[in-house]
Amino acid sequence: MTQQQNAFKRRRYLVKRSLQIKYVALVLFFAFLVAFLTGYTIFQTSWTFLGEKLAQVYPQGQLIDILKTTNAIVLFNLALLTPIIIIFSLIFSHRIAGPLYRLERVLWEVSKGNFNVKMYLRRKDELKDIAEIVNVTTENLKNLTDENKQRAEKALREYQGCKEYIASLDAYAHDVRLQEQLRQLEEALIRLNDEFAKYVLE
Repeated sequence: MTQQQNAFKRRRYLVKRSLQIKYVALVLFFAFLVAFLTGYTIFQTSWTFLGEKLAQVYPQGQLIDILKTTNAIVLFNLALLTPIIIIFSLIFSHRIAGPLYRLERVLWEVSKGNFNVKMYLRRKDELKDIAEIVNVTTENLKNLTDENKQRAEKALREYQGCKEYIASLDAYAHDVRLQEQLRQLEEALIRLNDEFAKYVLE
C-alpha cells in the first residue's frame, strides 16, 4: 500500500527530462509553424484583396504603420501563448513520462530478482495497459520462481535423506566413485537453492 500511495504523490514534472524537453520543443515547433502558416495565409489573402483599396484610403506611410502594428500584435500574442503552450505540453508529457519513469524502476527491480514489486499509476496517467501487463508478468514470474524454489528445496531434502540411507550401507564406505557423484549432486543442489535465495518473493 505504501508503494501505491507514493506513486500518487509524484510532484516533479520533469521526471524524464530529455523526453519531456523534446516533446515540448516539438509541440512549440508545430504550434509556431501552424501560427506562421495561418498568419501568412490570412495576411497574404487580405493584402491581395484589400491592398489596393487601403492604399487609396490611407497614405503610404500610414499603411506601413498599420502593417508594423499588426506584426507587433501577432508577435506579442505568440509571446503570450508560448508559456501557456509550454505549461500544458509539460503537464501532458508528465502523464507519459511519469509512467515511463515508474516502468524503468519496476523493471530494474525485477532484473535484480525482486518480483515483489507492482507498477502503480495515477488516475490520469497514460500507459495503464502496459502497467497491467508488467504487473501480471511480474506476478507470474514470482509464482513460477516460488514453485521452482520449493521444488529445489524439496529435492535437497530428499537428497539428504537418500544420502543418509546410502551412507549407512557397507558398500558406500568402499565406493569412492559413488561418494564423488553424491558430493557433486549435493553441491549442485546447494548452488540451485542459493540461486533461488537471491529472489525477493515476499
